[in-house]
Amino acid sequence: MQQLVAIQEDLRRGETDTFQQWIVSPVKEMLHQWLIEEAPSLKGEAADILKDVFRKFQLQVKKWEPTNEVLDVKKELWSLTRKECKLAEPTKENRKKNLGLSRAEFKKLCKLLKEGEETLIEKVYLSHFKQCMNYLIFKEDAASDEAHNCSMDALYEIRKDLLKDKIFYGNLAYYFTYRAKSKLYKWRNKQKQPTLPLDGIDFEGDEKTETELIQNELSALISEAINKLCRDCKLIIKSFYYEEKSLKELAQKMEKSHAAIRKQTSRCRDKLRKFLGDRFYDQFSHYLNN
Repeated sequence: MQQLVAIQEDLRRGETDTFQQWIVSPVKEMLHQWLIEEAPSLKGEAADILKDVFRKFQLQVKKWEPTNEVLDVKKELWSLTRKECKLAEPTKENRKKNLGLSRAEFKKLCKLLKEGEETLIEKVYLSHFKQCMNYLIFKEDAASDEAHNCSMDALYEIRKDLLKDKIFYGNLAYYFTYRAKSKLYKWRNKQKQPTLPLDGIDFEGDEKTETELIQNELSALISEAINKLCRDCKLIIKSFYYEEKSLKELAQKMEKSHAAIRKQTSRCRDKLRKFLGDRFYDQFSHYLNN
């Protein structure tokens, strides 16, 4: 525990030596050997796969809360390695989720992008551009120019993150659309004064990877949804989720019976779920409960 805390403190300061010494060095060869024995077809990608495994685990350690859970290092590394191996398999499902690319092809195009070759952006990502725009127009009721501008802004930021190795292979198509949708929600939020600050959700970090960016942008979606609620529901959501007040405390605060406030809280949560959608509501609940 103390060793992990020390590693975490170093990582948050931008120092990686202790992570390399205490985490990477003792298990790297063992994981590499296991990987090539279990998946010999991935032998050529083994080093790069493990690089991503350790990068993802590094981010996990940085976000780890020592008081809330025990982090089993070996278990987590094995789990991440297995998942990364599954992503490295050039299956139809992996390609479908990742703009038609296998993991190896994506990594190759990322390398070329850093060398000045823009194929990954000009051909691969732009092939999904129209689909992304159509999603915003037909699913989010965006005007054509809004959809275009938000998709372009998302693509521009994705390009910057690709150059900095902040985007992992996994579901690139969904991520592009999600980023564009989040841009749209943020733009809409700027058109009006926010009525409820989201102090209860902190997604700031030193290094914004794909997963962290998605978490960061979720707050914009939540703010948009909460602003659609009535005054009482805003108060209930803020008190129940962010201030962690009990139903009894809520009932006293709003001068209502326990049964009435329980029913009203349930209705407010249903309204929030309706505005957010099941997927985002579940993420909202998950982040606040962890």
